[in-house]
Amino acid sequence: MLSTRYENTREVVTEKGIEDNGLLVMTAGHDTSSILVTFLIRLLANDPSIYAAILNEHEQITMNRQKGQLLTWEDLAKMSYTWRIAQDLRIFPPVFGCFRQAVKDKEYNGYLIPYGFFSLYCFRAQYLSKLFIYDN
Repeated sequence: MLSTRYENTREVVTEKGIEDNGLLVMTAGHDTSSILVTFLIRLLANDPSIYAAILNEHEQITMNRQKGQLLTWEDLAKMSYTWRIAQDLRIFPPVFGCFRQAVKDKEYNGYLIPYGFFSLYCFRAQYLSKLFIYDN
């Protein structure tokens, strides 16, 4: 890792850069799971029909089980609607965003973004913004 180089400049990644990436990896695993569960709860709370369909599917699968009996892999495979909803949660990215560093001065919409400036791109803001919702 000490010989890793930035792709655009081929400069060796600094110790601080390695530290930042390490912290990102350590926190991302925890943060992404909690965010995914939060968005799942949000979806179920905002759409009672989805909640009802998932509840019905789970009740059908567990109907003939004894009290306390755990689910099996076969049971999970039967949860086709649940898995479809889980796949649809892709529209709520679990990663908050990412930082980008300007590799040269850049003017955008009348604003100067100077070399070395760090900006944060927030994925969730994009997906929840009405600017990115299209009615086609």
